[in-house]
Amino acid sequence: MKRVFLILSLIFLLSGPVKSEERCGPLSREEAPEVARALALMLVAGRSVVAEHQNLINDPSKGEKGFSPRYVVDLMKKKFAQLYGKRVEELPPAEKRLVEEMLRAAYMVVFLNQDRINQKGVGYKGFIPAIFGREVGHLLAFRCGLRLKQTSLRYRNPYNRPDEFEEEGLRQMAGHENGTAVQGIGRFVDGYYRYLHPIYVKKACLKCHGEPAGALDITGHPKEGYREGEVRGAISVVLPINK
Repeated sequence: MKRVFLILSLIFLLSGPVKSEERCGPLSREEAPEVARALALMLVAGRSVVAEHQNLINDPSKGEKGFSPRYVVDLMKKKFAQLYGKRVEELPPAEKRLVEEMLRAAYMVVFLNQDRINQKGVGYKGFIPAIFGREVGHLLAFRCGLRLKQTSLRYRNPYNRPDEFEEEGLRQMAGHENGTAVQGIGRFVDGYYRYLHPIYVKKACLKCHGEPAGALDITGHPKEGYREGEVRGAISVVLPINK
């Protein structure tokens, strides 16, 4: 079964035009800011879907859980419309093209994790928002030549360590409650558009990242002691710009 999944993922990664810019771009300086924001919000939507379904995903009494790729993508689109104010179908061409690529990546990530999600008799599955986001980011990087990353000043995985731009933006966002922080920080840097969108701690996040600080969560990591509404980190988007 793993071999079948590997073959299918390779087909997904290698399908379509060879050049990523033909599939996903190029982007103009005028298009980049809204494309970056749309991508960040779609990842926020996907992370939220995974977070809100952790009890279902980790239920050892159930096999097939109905947490299918189509179910997840449909929920992501609904949450995105609430966050962004437009449905995917209403987006301008550049935004629509890349957001749909993200939805294809999300579909494949959930599909490839179906055996893990539906394993009966096992509690914690390890399919958490951070894993979902990282795998979606890897697929988009390969197919589109962009970078999508989750980062934090209090990162758990070295992959999420902030670079200089990200650290500066995260420090600007730190300490703000939901609704009072900047909605995003964007800048053109050396032929790229860089964007940070804050990740706020939601109720579903507290099980792993809330109080008491220092207590081990279900993943075996010490909780950070966050409270609902605080900034946990940010979605970092790096888009190549057409010269």
